[in-house]
Amino acid sequence: MNRINKHITQVFAILFCLNNATFSQNILINEVVSSNLYSYFDQYGDNSDWIELYNTTNNSVYLGNFYLSDDETNYIKWSLPDTYIPANSSVILYASGKGSEFDSHHTNFKLSSTGEHLILSNQNGLPIDHILIPKLKTDISYGRITDGAPDWGYFDVSTPGSTNGSSSSFTCLLEIPTVDKNSGSYSGSVDLFVSHADPGVEIRYNLRGNNPTLSDPILQNSILLQNTSSVNNYSIIPTNPAFNYPMGAYSETRANNRGWVPPYSTLNTINVINIQAFKNGCIASEVVSRTFLIDENHDLDVLSIQTDSLGFFSDEEGIYVWGNDPEGNYNRRGIQSERKSAIDFFNEEGDLIFSHKAGIRIGGSGSRHSTQKNINVFFRGTYDDSFPEDSLFEDSELNRWKRLTFRSGGHRPDCLPKDEFASELVSSLAVGHSKYRYASTYLNGEYWGIHAVKERLNRHYLEAKYNLPRDSIAFLGNEGDLLDGTPQDSIDYKNLVDFAKANDLNNQANFDTVTSQIDINNFTDYFISEIFLGNADWPNSNIKFWRKRTQSTPHVNAGHDGKWRWLLFDLDGSFGGSCNDVYVTFNTLNWALRDDASFEKYTALFRNLIDNDHYKTDFINRTCDLVNSSFKASVTRPKLQSVKNNIDLDINNHIDRWRYPSTSNTLADRYNETPNTNQWEYLTAQMDTFLIRRPHYVRKHMFDEWGLSDSIRLEVDVNDQNMGSVKVNTIVINENLEGVPSNTYPWTGVYFSDLEIPLKAIPKEGYRFVEWIETGNTDQTIFITLNSDSLFTARFEIDPDYEPLLPIVINEVQSNNGDTYQDEYLAFDDWVELYNPNDTAVNINGYYLTDEASKPTKYAINNDLIIPANGHLIIWCDNESEQGLNHTNFGLNKFGDFIGLVSSSEDFVDSLSFEAIYRDYSYGRKSDGDLEWTTFQTPTPNAPNEIIESETIPTELVVYPNPNKKGILYFSKEITGAFYNSHGAIVLRFESTQQVETLGVSQGIYYLQTNEGITRKVLLIH
Repeated sequence: MNRINKHITQVFAILFCLNNATFSQNILINEVVSSNLYSYFDQYGDNSDWIELYNTTNNSVYLGNFYLSDDETNYIKWSLPDTYIPANSSVILYASGKGSEFDSHHTNFKLSSTGEHLILSNQNGLPIDHILIPKLKTDISYGRITDGAPDWGYFDVSTPGSTNGSSSSFTCLLEIPTVDKNSGSYSGSVDLFVSHADPGVEIRYNLRGNNPTLSDPILQNSILLQNTSSVNNYSIIPTNPAFNYPMGAYSETRANNRGWVPPYSTLNTINVINIQAFKNGCIASEVVSRTFLIDENHDLDVLSIQTDSLGFFSDEEGIYVWGNDPEGNYNRRGIQSERKSAIDFFNEEGDLIFSHKAGIRIGGSGSRHSTQKNINVFFRGTYDDSFPEDSLFEDSELNRWKRLTFRSGGHRPDCLPKDEFASELVSSLAVGHSKYRYASTYLNGEYWGIHAVKERLNRHYLEAKYNLPRDSIAFLGNEGDLLDGTPQDSIDYKNLVDFAKANDLNNQANFDTVTSQIDINNFTDYFISEIFLGNADWPNSNIKFWRKRTQSTPHVNAGHDGKWRWLLFDLDGSFGGSCNDVYVTFNTLNWALRDDASFEKYTALFRNLIDNDHYKTDFINRTCDLVNSSFKASVTRPKLQSVKNNIDLDINNHIDRWRYPSTSNTLADRYNETPNTNQWEYLTAQMDTFLIRRPHYVRKHMFDEWGLSDSIRLEVDVNDQNMGSVKVNTIVINENLEGVPSNTYPWTGVYFSDLEIPLKAIPKEGYRFVEWIETGNTDQTIFITLNSDSLFTARFEIDPDYEPLLPIVINEVQSNNGDTYQDEYLAFDDWVELYNPNDTAVNINGYYLTDEASKPTKYAINNDLIIPANGHLIIWCDNESEQGLNHTNFGLNKFGDFIGLVSSSEDFVDSLSFEAIYRDYSYGRKSDGDLEWTTFQTPTPNAPNEIIESETIPTELVVYPNPNKKGILYFSKEITGAFYNSHGAIVLRFESTQQVETLGVSQGIYYLQTNEGITRKVLLIH
């Protein structure tokens, strides 16, 4: 082609593109919300971020020829739906990340509230509209001032589907004021200084928990806060209809056992303050909230909740009152009933544990009609930039919280402390339950009684506890109702129940089919727990169970094997069911076996499993195990006393506030009653009696139901407890078992005669089992069936052949496996190599691996895994534990990580912290078991560690983390260079460093170039 023809062709191509672009600009990006809470909901009731497109023409336009993207390198990321946008009209698209396969109007990407690009492209992939969405606050939109206009602004009232001109626009978003003191405990007074970067703003404050308005006082530089009491304010607002019954489901019965009564006396208050910046033409700043405990002395933890009172107590919007709704505002559910709050949580010494913004809703069922209500807490990115990351609960594996519950007494205000104490009783069992701690609670600075701050058993809890991806969890309730997951999850469970009902489970093959899909130990402990606790609000309600959505995979960590597991929750119906009394004889076993219409579908799985004779024996013996240990009165009664002593510290204030627990049987009597602790003392005394007598009735109910033979006393002993112990059925008799005597042996338990019980002698390291003294039997495990009280003593002796083993060591690790070494699924996953320095093979069954020192039992090796003598074993750190026993539930970070090997006694055997490892390199001991570590260019998995003489460390430049949100970029080596923007201008220089701070650089795409000529693309999104 000659030069002239070439230029003519180029001109025509440019004109074509310009003409096409001009035509396509009839469709424009018109308005966006990148942090949506209440501004708009899709047809499913979800609050995804949204994008509004506008058709500026007088004709309808087909959208299927357009694309949307948040990626400047991929303009055709998401194809618009196959539909038309009418003339001079708009269409709403949802940036949910769910994609068109979920719904044609849902994009396959989400929007970041910190700001990002949004690109609209035509059918040729050419951009026709491109905006940089600024950082937006929750429910603030960024849009054209009028539909299709070139000028943009902020809207505090967004206009999805309506004309943008129908709402006032603003030119700026104010930043939050700077407050010089955090929430905390102070003496005497607090002189609070407040400032703002913009000298033209007005700073206003509110001392009653409300969001400031222009009618609130102006804060000039500082304000002095002191410990001053005030009159009751919010506590005089009725939280149910009280004497105004019947109203909807609020009946006379409910009025009498949970009707509202005003506080008896003036309540304690603490100092709270909300601060906000205002300026004409700008959207007000976010509210800054603080709680100050000034000269306060509390015996319990302190929980402070601030929320705008209109959203809690007004007839129109208040979710804590009856209000205007026919069934009570407090029965509202879902995201639209969520209210923004500021939460400060202090320990009993007054130290601040966490301070976060969060959403709060009313929780529970019957408890919504109660005076004091459950509050469910939602920590979200729409409220705060982070989540609480504290060890809130003793012995909890979790240290990051997305959901909590602030629980009241229960479905009636006099149920305290049944729910929490029931959880305490099952804390050592193989069944999920909530950990908790009690707190003296303040709402908008006013005393609000005792709440239990509790873990909330939902998908977020399971994700964190078991390190599971969100989309892998099937979470069901009651008969198989879908709580979280897919409809197929419910179908799968109901099919399992149908199989159990249709087939004889006394046939072992059928039984095995069912138990291959459930964690039978968890299921057994769950039913035994509910039965022992006497929960009368079960089993036809209050059931939750879950599984990881994967093929059933044996020998992997609990939670990753695809089996159904049950969770204990909502236990305020325990101890016989009535909140104001206790019924020790309540036959929960009978309820668990009921097959009438109102129970059949809930009890079907248990009823059919118990038809298997072997399982029935296992169930009865396991019940006896627990009654002989964790449910033994000598164990349970001290736990009750501990809980009571804790609540006693604040019970008088609680009763003054809510007038419950109460000896009165009617609301009228309670109104005239002088608050006292008589009912509280009675209830806890009755619970104590329950704990003493309940084991007898649990045994009696099984005896009556299944026609068992008499109870017998089994006594076990050892000749020397320093040499070994005995396992009776499922419990090992040692100092760690609940309920053992101070000297451990001899130990006595009560079982049923004519039921076979396994006994196993367990020698300690360096000793060996000899015989059972009374019988002379030398089998380490025996099965006994007794007709009378009996004694069995295990005799141990020193093992003359014992040689102590050298510890297994972490020998080599590869955290950036590109194409070095494949697992059995041909995947190039990260791995860690263990080395056995002994001349005999070692079984590491019972060991753990972890990538978090605070979670030593993160990955359990719960089946035989043999390391040959002087040999190696590869463990794949691929977060795919369902693939087999040597695949963990965590991965390794190529930029550096921690790996620990932990013994069965939960002691660290070996650990390693390592820095960034280059692609396809490894980091290992210089030779097997050596103390010196080095980098291997040629890794040696499953082989002796060995350095090849020609190996050198690469000079490849790694920039991380990228994209960057934290404001600091790290380099894998020291460099000198600069950052360039997309126009080629230098925005930041640096010299001889391995890190650089980028907080002063606007978000966007930049190019890093070193003096050596190396270039890297970097995305800043802070």
